[in-house]
Amino acid sequence: MMQFFPLRLNFFVFLFLVILIYRFAQQPAIDTSSFHHFLALMSKIGFVILVVVFVLSLLSAVAACLYFIRHRHFFNVQIIKREKEDEHSVHVKTTIEKIVRPLLGNISVRYLYNETELSPQFILSNKKYFSVLPEMGHESSIELPNIKEYNLEGALLSFQDLFRFFSFTFKNSIQSQFINLPYEVAQKKLAVEPKTTQTDEVRTNTLRKISGEWLEYKKYEATDDIRRIVWKAYARNRELIIRQQEVLSPFASHINCYISFYNDKFFPQNALDAMSDFYKNYVWSFYKEISATDFEIKLHFDQFKLPIAESSLIAEQIAQANWQDEQFPNDFFDPQKGSVLFLHSLIPSPEMEKVLANCTKNTLIIYIDVTAIFEEKTKMPFWKKIFLKPKNIRNEELVKSWRRSPNRFSLKNQLEEHQQLLQNTVAQIEIIS
Repeated sequence: MMQFFPLRLNFFVFLFLVILIYRFAQQPAIDTSSFHHFLALMSKIGFVILVVVFVLSLLSAVAACLYFIRHRHFFNVQIIKREKEDEHSVHVKTTIEKIVRPLLGNISVRYLYNETELSPQFILSNKKYFSVLPEMGHESSIELPNIKEYNLEGALLSFQDLFRFFSFTFKNSIQSQFINLPYEVAQKKLAVEPKTTQTDEVRTNTLRKISGEWLEYKKYEATDDIRRIVWKAYARNRELIIRQQEVLSPFASHINCYISFYNDKFFPQNALDAMSDFYKNYVWSFYKEISATDFEIKLHFDQFKLPIAESSLIAEQIAQANWQDEQFPNDFFDPQKGSVLFLHSLIPSPEMEKVLANCTKNTLIIYIDVTAIFEEKTKMPFWKKIFLKPKNIRNEELVKSWRRSPNRFSLKNQLEEHQQLLQNTVAQIEIIS
């Protein structure tokens, strides 16, 4: 909202100085002081000059705005398609065919994306000189650093006078969407056995128990074996039910991977985005590794209702996943179907304990310490940080915001609790940190 507030800091400084000069000029003169008369006269002249400058600045900025309001159709934004899918920036070309510029002022543009995020400010330059109504424009690249979906929603055009007293801003809608895809990172090769059978075409190395593993029940029928009747249930309910017999099958067809993005902690947005990128890259890398097998892989996300199996959509869906605080990992994970479960260091210890208690020895737990991303970005030796300017300012700001976050201290104890829980579970464990 501050973008649309027309008055800038220079205006308030200017107003303060004008009031001081005016008050000094209005002070009664001392007859014996000729110097005071001279200063009072110069103050009045200065006051008049400042008022004239102020009025010219205001009128020129208002005139430029009024012309633009009547000729908005001259404004055009062109989004140039990215050449590479892994390019984390977008090229934007902004042009105004005919425009009135504030007297000795400028016209700038910022781009609004994802509702609240703003690009740096770009100054429009003249395309044609010595013209009453010049064509102005600018070509710029907007950095979209994180692995997620970006919605470019508008261009904020600002008219500023020479002294930056005023900045009149107008929003022009844009509809454009970009998705930064995850990339592969080096990791260990993992062997995964599927748990679900939908087709009897692919054979596994070991026999698997299916059809409930003696845990499912159904009503007794005449053709059923009476030895499987649950007599304790009959004594309570006077109803004949039997246990379904488990079956050993050498066939399987699907590897179900469950990916939890549950997080109930507050961190700065840039820190959350960095941890999310770290997590998504490992999920994508694991998927690329096992996609070369004969099994069909299904990814289950805690924020999408249906599992995803189409390889063309996997990377986009991983990129579009976000941290959420509604779907608990234990409520989301199905231990009977899930071969792989992705967990991370932001999950509260009680929730981690619940989901690990339901895992079997055939479940592979991939635990990712997402806070390790900050250690990677602070590998520069201490003495170099003092004498050398950091090459990546964005990483430096990210680390600073992480260090200022009070919740990072509670994560240390939580990481120790997670380590203990992972050691006590019967599931297979792979820790990435």
